[in-house]
Amino acid sequence: MQDNNGFGLALVMIMPLLFYQWHTAANRRLRQCLMVMGFLVSLAIVFTYSRGALVGLCAMGAVFWLRSRAKLATGALIVVVALSVYSFVPQQLFDRMATIETYDQDRSAMSRIEIWQVSLRIAELHPILGGGFRVTYWPALTNSMLEGTLIPRLDKPRATHSIWFEVLSEQGWIGLALFVAIAGYSLFGCSWLIRNTRDRPDLAWANLLGRMGQSVLVGFWAAGTFASLAYFDEYWCVVFIFDAARRIVKRELTTPVRAFRAAPAVGLAHAGTDAAVS
Repeated sequence: MQDNNGFGLALVMIMPLLFYQWHTAANRRLRQCLMVMGFLVSLAIVFTYSRGALVGLCAMGAVFWLRSRAKLATGALIVVVALSVYSFVPQQLFDRMATIETYDQDRSAMSRIEIWQVSLRIAELHPILGGGFRVTYWPALTNSMLEGTLIPRLDKPRATHSIWFEVLSEQGWIGLALFVAIAGYSLFGCSWLIRNTRDRPDLAWANLLGRMGQSVLVGFWAAGTFASLAYFDEYWCVVFIFDAARRIVKRELTTPVRAFRAAPAVGLAHAGTDAAVS
């Protein structure tokens, strides 16, 4: 997370989890602190000056709104936060984000497209196993694969700037297929949580986790399209968490033990918007 793109992506993933904690927290002061923290994190995402993080924030916010039962209240909340953030943003950031529309005139954006072409070339030559970990960080090795093409040669170690092309160049098409399959399985797991806990108040924590989990995943995939973080441990941790939750819920549905009845009931029983969004 040392660069702005990685840090922005991590913050995008944190946002839905903060909302989950805010919803389940019983302590009033903790809820207030989480609300303030959520606003500050959204502000920090914008001020990373990362275009990929902005795309991830928009994608995450869209899923967050779609998965909410109180769409009017949630939409109003998103608008309020957006307007608040807008008031803090300097013109320099607007100029930076405006380059998304004129990417063909931005050297940084074009360099990403070039390295994606390199990744496709590596996968073309090594479709089964790929070029190996960090293959594009070895210019001499990578340039030897570019012979006979018009793709610009690498003059220094380069990151692929995309989770998809990172896996493709390093692990080949089979590795990319496995990566996409794991992503789809995790999204399916979140949908399973939502579907199977819809009429179970004692499992409301799992229903909300599934909804927020979808936002986390989509936010990572969108922002990760422009960042080399395919092996980002935060992503794999949440994948494991969502699958663990699915296993717990499945066991509870088949052999009820009411292990999680007391804790969620306090935090998820708030009136008004709180109950509607969950």
